[in-house]
Amino acid sequence: MGCSDCSQGDLDEVQRLLKKETMALELTLASREKAQAELNKFPSCEELTEWVKVVLKMTSPSTEVSDLDTKSLLAMVTKENVDKAVEEKKNKLAQMEKMVANKKKKEAKERGQLEKKNANEQLKTRGLMSQLADLKSELAQQEEAHKALQMQKKTVKTQSSSQQAASSRSRKKAPAAAAGDAAEEVQNTGLRRSKRIASRS
Repeated sequence: MGCSDCSQGDLDEVQRLLKKETMALELTLASREKAQAELNKFPSCEELTEWVKVVLKMTSPSTEVSDLDTKSLLAMVTKENVDKAVEEKKNKLAQMEKMVANKKKKEAKERGQLEKKNANEQLKTRGLMSQLADLKSELAQQEEAHKALQMQKKTVKTQSSSQQAASSRSRKKAPAAAAGDAAEEVQNTGLRRSKRIASRS
């Protein structure tokens, strides 16, 4: 009975120790992963070497760095070199941002001018179309007036021809009537003379 109790106690102790060791291992693994994640934020050896070469080329253009290893490169670069390179990068970045801003501003201005020009052209087009419609309407009115005038001229010409024909017929009748009147006058004159002679007798 006692031996059984001792074995159960040993088993519990072993389980407790195992659990403690497991937790410690898990914490170790978590710490290692966190450290690895932090390390991953830093550039690799190759990236660091290239970056140092860029810094040295910017700050010391005459220095040959193509054949130097990473350790030699790191020994050559100083904090002043890095600060100077970073400042130059910042200045270039600011210039590029300014250029982009100016380009966008210019494009916006040109776009506004183009839109204004298009609007003016549309207004001109509408104005021309309105003038064209007015001219077409005026031309149609003139054509109608011209047709009416031609018809009126034709009517007047017809009436004038009729009047001329009637006048011609009247002129032809007038001499005959005048001759008849003259003959009648001669006859009347002769009668008046005969009466005067008879009264004298």
